[in-house]
Amino acid sequence: MVVARMSDLLEEIEKLSLNDRIELLEALWESIDAETSVLTEAERSELDIRLAAFEPNRSAVIPWDQVRAELAEE
Repeated sequence: MVVARMSDLLEEIEKLSLNDRIELLEALWESIDAETSVLTEAERSELDIRLAAFEPNRSAVIPWDQVRAELAEE
């Protein structure tokens, strides 16, 4: 598929399922990250450790909107 314009590309993306759009986003982000990585090895290692700790506990995460609302109440 050859896409002539960005608007054509966006139309095609909107046709994708949510899971496919997420996969596309992840692939795009990884391609950008590979080109512009500014993290040191130590930073990347720390992020990997934090991600590994986060993955099995996704349900324990508090959404930012909730945190912000609770802080605003104080």
